[in-house]
Amino acid sequence: MPMSAADLTTLTAAQAADLLAAGEITSEQLVRAHLERIEATGRAELARIARETRMTVVVDESMAELYLDTEPLPPVAVYARGAEITGSEALVATALRTRSAIARDAVELLARRTGAVHWRAALGEVLAVSDDRADEGFAILAEVVDRDGARRLTARQQLLHAHGLVLAGAADRFARDLPALTRLEEDSVRALRADVAHPQAGGDPDAWWHLLTAGWAATGRIVPALREPTGPEDTAFDRLTAPADVVAARRDALAAELTAAGRDVPRVSIVVCTHEPGPFLATAMASLRDQTWPDLEVVLVDDGSSPEGASAVEEAAAIVPGCRVLHLPRNVGAFAARNAGFAATTGDLLGNLDSDDWNHPERVERQVLPMLDDPAVVATESGALRALPDLRTTWLGYPATRVNASSTLVRREVHEAIGWFDSARRGGDAELQERIDRRYPGGRHVVDEVLSITRLRDGSLSRADFRMGWARAPWIVHQSAYRAWHGRL
Repeated sequence: MPMSAADLTTLTAAQAADLLAAGEITSEQLVRAHLERIEATGRAELARIARETRMTVVVDESMAELYLDTEPLPPVAVYARGAEITGSEALVATALRTRSAIARDAVELLARRTGAVHWRAALGEVLAVSDDRADEGFAILAEVVDRDGARRLTARQQLLHAHGLVLAGAADRFARDLPALTRLEEDSVRALRADVAHPQAGGDPDAWWHLLTAGWAATGRIVPALREPTGPEDTAFDRLTAPADVVAARRDALAAELTAAGRDVPRVSIVVCTHEPGPFLATAMASLRDQTWPDLEVVLVDDGSSPEGASAVEEAAAIVPGCRVLHLPRNVGAFAARNAGFAATTGDLLGNLDSDDWNHPERVERQVLPMLDDPAVVATESGALRALPDLRTTWLGYPATRVNASSTLVRREVHEAIGWFDSARRGGDAELQERIDRRYPGGRHVVDEVLSITRLRDGSLSRADFRMGWARAPWIVHQSAYRAWHGRL
């Protein structure tokens, strides 16, 4: 039975390609059906149509004139013609989100056919994060900078260009181009400069460390140090340490300031969850021992580790005086384990630390103070620097710093009112943030400082489940589900 025009406009490009190849429909029928729908619904419907079908044919009269004589209509042309309406950013987002080879081919078709700067830059962006043509993508971005100027790149394209130079060890070219990369955030510029000066890139260790810690020095925060390595497996990340005398002096001074001002010192409880921990757990625990907040409770949850892992948990717990350990009989996942830990706490303010991350000595202090100043602030978060075990920060396409979802510090009464973490294996941090926003609009405060370093390591959720513009399906499914739930709260 012949397909109706309405049915034709719901086909995805893959379905359309199959029907065209089988001779069951013609490209003229397909194009005319979409022209009729556009005429009936208006161009405002185009974005919605594209979302519904993922890669539906979206055309106008100029497209019809160009493609009516094409038999069959190539799927890449479907994408390309739609993108001329929706724009390069929409097609790039689709190519990255779906990892679609056809979408990538469409970007390339438009870049080659039009020669337009924004399409060439878009092609460079898509290829730079691909597994098979990354070098070609970086070369295209560099060519755009040379021919048309860095100002023609978007912020993310400028960041990709800088990342490409850093990863290639092109220090001279990086130094030449950096002043023109004006869309980069200050923290990213600082981190990029540090990566170029990294000892493994031939830089001076003292100069590198000065660049990496410059943000803390400039704002008067405690500047961490690197202890001497104990062996070849002792990474720079795990050598992070805080000057004990400086931390102790600040802790005493803060307690005196709060007492003199007649202010209470609320107890802060931090929960750390781990499963079969590596050496990184000791780094996380040491960073809690070295906090400046005067009243800090730490609960370490062993999420069903083996006997050997449980022993390592006990050893790490001893780093923090008074730390309590909770051994779960089976592995339940990070967020369910956090809930078990929170149930064992006694603090007024509740937070957590990922077991492979590091907290700046003033992280808890800087997040508590806004809550003391304003009762309407029900939760706080702070920024984090992403870093590899060697403390280089380049993660392709990602800014060096971000708001750290796992830094959320929440009033106990808020948790009791809205519940603990969703016990899903992934995405519990983001879900809690959005639930807080839903119940307490404007009550979540972000401290605009980098107060953590989050570790990028093979096998972690951060590395395995995300790439620039893409996330694994479980994250997307969970987000869709919890937002539907939030709508009923």
